[in-house]
Amino acid sequence: MKLTLLLITSLIGTALVLRSSYRYYLEVKQRPREQRSTMDSFLNHPLQILWNLYLLAFFIGLTANNL
Repeated sequence: MKLTLLLITSLIGTALVLRSSYRYYLEVKQRPREQRSTMDSFLNHPLQILWNLYLLAFFIGLTANNL
């Protein structure tokens, strides 16, 4: 039972991270070039990408560990 719950949680988490990453990509792509600031380009985007990669690695590892 515990393994099933962990597996479901890890799959849901992976799906949410992928969905969040895709939505963030679309949001950045739709924003006009003039509206983007230097702070966004050098701080927010790389940190968002690193955070999403960290979460993705965590949930993929959780899934692989429970299989």
